[in-house]
Amino acid sequence: MAKRNAYGQNLQERAPDPYCKAFVHQLVRSLSPYEIGVEKSAQTTSSSSSGSAQSSSMTSIPSYQMLNYSLPVKLDRTNYILWRSQIDNVIFANGFEDFIDGTSVCPEKELRPGEINPAFVAWRRQDRTILSWIYSSLTPGIMAQIIGHNSSHSAWNALEKIFSSCSRARIMQLRLEFQSTKKGSMSMIDYIMKVKGAADSLAAIGRTCF
Repeated sequence: MAKRNAYGQNLQERAPDPYCKAFVHQLVRSLSPYEIGVEKSAQTTSSSSSGSAQSSSMTSIPSYQMLNYSLPVKLDRTNYILWRSQIDNVIFANGFEDFIDGTSVCPEKELRPGEINPAFVAWRRQDRTILSWIYSSLTPGIMAQIIGHNSSHSAWNALEKIFSSCSRARIMQLRLEFQSTKKGSMSMIDYIMKVKGAADSLAAIGRTCF
């Protein structure tokens, strides 16, 4: 199944925005060798440290808790696009998209009167695992808005409805940020990171910079 973003677009069918890539590439080339070396050195050290810590911790973390560690960003009122991009990847990588989009249907509870269907128990346990993953990636204020939804599909749809209008506004904000950001007093690295951040956030949901 092709991965889709919050707007139902097939992300695999959308080519990257060539203008965004060319613009960011040109900015990177303008950095001095010293600046590039410092930036890469810092990133390498940070990645090495975080990678070792994550590898060590995940070996002792039950699978139902792993999503919280894979998603450092918890959903609040301002970061739905970023949160959605991350959680989409984790759910798709684990093969649980059928639960989220509703194509995986819960089996009958009983095989016959008084006899519980093992397939029902297994399905419900897996769905509640995914639901707990979603809850673990929310801030308390957002979690309070979807309490009462007892399936991952229902909770997912509730979040989409809450944030659909916010997402459209956020896309406009990111495009404005990309198009209007000036270097000013920022260092070249800070300027590039800000422009690239806006471009990457748009690319993550299959949107162009213009």
